[in-house]
Amino acid sequence: MKLSNILSSCSIDMSQFYNISNRKKAKSLDITEQEFINQIRNQQKEIFNKEIPLSDYTIESNLKTSIYNDKISIDSNNQAISVQFQYSLKDVSTTDFMSNFLVKESYYRDEINKNFSGDELKQKLDSLDSISNKVMNKLSADFSRKIGDFFEGKHVDDMNMNLNNSLSDGYNEKFDVEEFKNNIINTMNNQRKLLDNIKKENPDDWNDALNSNGTNINYFTKKLNEASNNAFSTSVVNDSSKLEDMSYSDILSVSKAVTYMNSHRTYTMDAYMFGSFLGEEKLKSNILLNSLNLSDSVKNSLTYAVDKSIEIRMNIFTQIYINTPIKIPGNSYNVLKSSFDSFVNLSDTDSQNFSLNVSKKLKEMLNTLYTKHPSTVESPGHYKYFSDLINSKINDWNDFIAYLDIDKSKKDGYYIKGFIGNKIDNVS
Repeated sequence: MKLSNILSSCSIDMSQFYNISNRKKAKSLDITEQEFINQIRNQQKEIFNKEIPLSDYTIESNLKTSIYNDKISIDSNNQAISVQFQYSLKDVSTTDFMSNFLVKESYYRDEINKNFSGDELKQKLDSLDSISNKVMNKLSADFSRKIGDFFEGKHVDDMNMNLNNSLSDGYNEKFDVEEFKNNIINTMNNQRKLLDNIKKENPDDWNDALNSNGTNINYFTKKLNEASNNAFSTSVVNDSSKLEDMSYSDILSVSKAVTYMNSHRTYTMDAYMFGSFLGEEKLKSNILLNSLNLSDSVKNSLTYAVDKSIEIRMNIFTQIYINTPIKIPGNSYNVLKSSFDSFVNLSDTDSQNFSLNVSKKLKEMLNTLYTKHPSTVESPGHYKYFSDLINSKINDWNDFIAYLDIDKSKKDGYYIKGFIGNKIDNVS
């Protein structure tokens, strides 16, 4: 957005700077023309510093970016940075926007109260309320839709098959997105009260944030997250049987699970590899859901969504790549299911032996690829392709373990130590 457009939303009368005779005015003030110009520039800068960071455009842009960060975006001259609010829905499955939004909103409310008065203050606060309600509804609705899509299975149609109707019909879970959105908004309204207390307990830090264009407001997002966890996570579990009324603790855990599982899916035409990918996905979901602070009912709903997603993708794969006149060598449902089960069965392994067993499974996957493609042995390029594939799976696995919020000693047992061309080659 151009600076002229930003200025148009500010109450600046530019004529006061330009529609005058500098020489005549300077003479009447008994100062030089240059001194008068410098005065005008200082007045202009003072109004810019006040108006542009608090323009409707700047406020809305920064509130919208709560989905990404807890920063107030202005440059060194306090002029608004044009923020493009374009994101894919996969970005909206994290709850970070809740505390980010509330702290930014509170920052702008206090800045407006500090810098304006009278009718101008009322106009600015009314405008802030309007912008805040619009953005909070937008972020909450997109988050709720993303969570609802996961529970209803609408996230499954990633195979470019346009199977929305058949996929949705396969799920028993129906999710009321509007009701869940209201739950999110009610939760945020309760968090506002916590934030007010945090500000009262930390007045110097809050004043520092106001006086530094919000450079350290992340201190308050962290404080708000901590206070919310203490206030809501230790409260009595919601007795409602409705998934949409899940507690704050469940909302955080569902967000963490959906964020990861929505971003880690792999497809291939090979039944052995696809079964392995799905098996690894199920194995990860078992570990992830057990690591989260979930109520039994919400955990059961998540488990159902994961299992149904895998079942449907197996059926789709079978229709396309197995039950078809054009046979792909080596593909069969038994191969698909067997490779899937071999990974899922690792769920029963204790953490001390887990890394070793997963390493064995990945080494077995590599050997199977070599067996299915014997020319690989004579082709350095193919050999490197398959070994790089397994190494990427190792990296992906270790990234997943790092994502978990579990005891360090247990986490160490899950990490795979080594790569193809290193320790994994010697696993037996």
